[in-house]
Amino acid sequence: MANGTYETVKIERDTGENAGLTWVILNRPEKRNAMSPELHYDMQAALDWVENDNETKIVVLGVQKLDASQKVRVVSSLSF
Repeated sequence: MANGTYETVKIERDTGENAGLTWVILNRPEKRNAMSPELHYDMQAALDWVENDNETKIVVLGVQKLDASQKVRVVSSLSF
């Protein structure tokens, strides 16, 4: 991904009729997505990238569950 690779955060963009929607997903399910220094830095870098991305209109913050078959839980969203 052009924005870089993060160990503890995933960025996913929706396309088609949901174009402009970008997911920022905390990806530390083995620690129940608890904050760590690495997660803090990854979140800051990911949100900086999203803020400067002209294609992003809405950001949805979510958390990855330990069981990958479960859906991502939405924590918050904001629009630009």
